[in-house]
Amino acid sequence: MSEYGQRRISKFPSQSPIHNPENTMHQLLDACGEYNDYLEDLLFKHEEKKDLRTNYSDENESEEDYILGFHMLNLIGECYKLFRYSNESNNDFRGRILSIIDNDGSIGSLKNIVSKILLLDKNEIEIIENEMSYFTFGDLLDSRIESVNSKPLISRITNIEQQLIINIPEGYDNSFLENALKNCVFADVKILINPL
Repeated sequence: MSEYGQRRISKFPSQSPIHNPENTMHQLLDACGEYNDYLEDLLFKHEEKKDLRTNYSDENESEEDYILGFHMLNLIGECYKLFRYSNESNNDFRGRILSIIDNDGSIGSLKNIVSKILLLDKNEIEIIENEMSYFTFGDLLDSRIESVNSKPLISRITNIEQQLIINIPEGYDNSFLENALKNCVFADVKILINPL
């Protein structure tokens, strides 16, 4: 018996003939209820799979559930400019998305993010922190000052930019790495990606 059909039937007065399983109306409500049970289940699964916290696959999962989770994870990944590798499982892809979201903004977190995006051992990634002033060693101040019309000299000397240089091994496709890193919060930090 369908849950939805039984709920509908139970709303009728107890003496109603619809409570008799042989009653045509009882059978109709029960049959329609099976379809409604399916729709309720599908709606619940959709809500579960669109939430990254609950979208994980287990061994007992049906193929329909896995496919729904697959497509919902792809949509979530697109929001972070992160795309699934071929043959990557739902749980592995979910883990890569979570590694970008759950970070503390440290260099260790950034290494972890880059390693998850590129499927690379984080020990192979080198991150160099430095500060870059508008002036570099050997610059002639006169030529810089002459070319500046709007900003005073003092603002150019004190305006220092934080810079992170990420060195990754050659042969890794880093074309979408920059887009994915833009979704991580690094205030006033310029990121340069260099293949070694």
